[in-house]
Amino acid sequence: MAASGPTLWGLIGVGDGWYKIVDRTTGKVLDVPHSSAESDVPLMEYEDNGGENQLWKLEGDHIVNRKSGLLLAPDPVNGLKQSTDDGSAALRWQIMEMK
Repeated sequence: MAASGPTLWGLIGVGDGWYKIVDRTTGKVLDVPHSSAESDVPLMEYEDNGGENQLWKLEGDHIVNRKSGLLLAPDPVNGLKQSTDDGSAALRWQIMEMK
């Protein structure tokens, strides 16, 4: 998922505050490969398979993966990764409605 330009993501609610994060161009969802619980694992776009590793919750200004409990974080090499909470501003997200 190396950056080749900006990606426009959408959120699709699946209930109980959980969302799928969908690339609005490809239709693929943000996925934690192999349901990893390790920090700093690069994330990927993958076909929606209904797995908990593809579900995310907005908690304040953090985005948390259901399966791993880790936070969505930017990754300068791969675009996005999951990470433990180190208190950095990079882990804070702002969700904006697009029309």
